Amino acid sequence: MKKLILLAALAAFGGHAFAGGKDTYPHYEGEVATGYAVGVSESYINLDRFVFETVHGVRINEYVFAGAGVGLNIFTGFEDLAIPVILPAFVNAKGYYPVSDKFSVYASLDLGAAVGIVDAEGTNFYTSVGPGLQVGGKTAFDFGIRYQHLGSGTGAMLFRIGVRF
Repeated sequence: MKKLILLAALAAFGGHAFAGGKDTYPHYEGEVATGYAVGVSESYINLDRFVFETVHGVRINEYVFAGAGVGLNIFTGFEDLAIPVILPAFVNAKGYYPVSDKFSVYASLDLGAAVGIVDAEGTNFYTSVGPGLQVGGKTAFDFGIRYQHLGSGTGAMLFRIGVRF
């Protein structure tokens, strides 16, 4: 629990807690992303959704990132609901393999909780895992494909694009 509180504090105050820029470690790193997830479960007719996320945390070194994020998942196949959304909150860890100064591949893992009005059993658990590419220097573009799980029968393949700053 102490580690989780420390991680949250570092994520919240990361920009002020560390001297130096993006070339020194550790430093604050943030990301804003959007994407589209295609439902792959058989429980519902349509689990496709638009995804918006923001993640903030600490780039510990050139290989490791740890942070926390929140998101908004808007389902497209629930016309009978006024606002078919799920709101996930999660911790995020990424492992990077820098190929060059401006290109890295990574693996990402999100673990957390999701709440919302879409009636699906087990939507209190949220996870997302998958590979991605990062292109750019201090401000970089992020492309990823992830498997997103929000609960029983709510799996989807997420195609995601973001900006890291």
